Amino acid sequence: MNCKSLSFFFLIILFATACTVKDTPQPSSTTAPYLVATSAIAFKTTTPTLTPTLTPESTLALTITPELTSLPNCNIFDEDGKLYVLSTDIFFSWGPKDEEITQALAADFPEWANFEQTLPDMSHPLKIGEVMVAASLGQETFALNPTVTLVTMGVSLDWQLPPDGDLYSRAIATGKRLEHLWHEWTHPDNENIRVRYPNLANDGATYALYAFFDYDREKLQVWAAEYDVLFGHLQPRIPSVGVMCPPCRPRCK
Repeated sequence: MNCKSLSFFFLIILFATACTVKDTPQPSSTTAPYLVATSAIAFKTTTPTLTPTLTPESTLALTITPELTSLPNCNIFDEDGKLYVLSTDIFFSWGPKDEEITQALAADFPEWANFEQTLPDMSHPLKIGEVMVAASLGQETFALNPTVTLVTMGVSLDWQLPPDGDLYSRAIATGKRLEHLWHEWTHPDNENIRVRYPNLANDGATYALYAFFDYDREKLQVWAAEYDVLFGHLQPRIPSVGVMCPPCRPRCK
């Protein structure tokens, strides 16, 4: 067989083989949406819906305590409609025992009830009742009911213990000031002061408190309410009337 015959025979075989091979099908454009949809279904994730919940702490944080719009109707007037907060007899009395003073503070002002201070020339600390008695009755220049000193000082400090922890010196200063104001009202030569305040009952103790709080009637009512709650059951501030308003409290605690 010559070369031309071999070449022609080879071409025939090659052509026949090529005709029997099928093309591998490729994805058409019509299959793409199906594949995308399948992928989306296979890898679909669900994002949880967050529902806010209030924990007990957040509930407390959202609790709003309404402000008091007025002070309680404590009796600070006499039968003639004049301011009468404290009798002179109670102002200068010995007051309750020191342990009774300390105990009376426990419910409303526990930090005051637990207060202790070591006084000069003493080696051991005294409780709040003992401190008030020493500051009010242990002085050479004046003597005052320890509960009057205590409530006056407490209201003036808004019942916040001083950072230096020295209640003794403050109690002495408070007692001296109150006693001085009492004499200011009762001195025979000070008729001009008594005439200036016709709204006050003729009692030096009420004037002393009124002047101490810069003639602020609201402060005077706060003082009366605090005293009645703490010590009214032990020693009413006006004995002839008795306990003035046992349940009243001038502000939320």
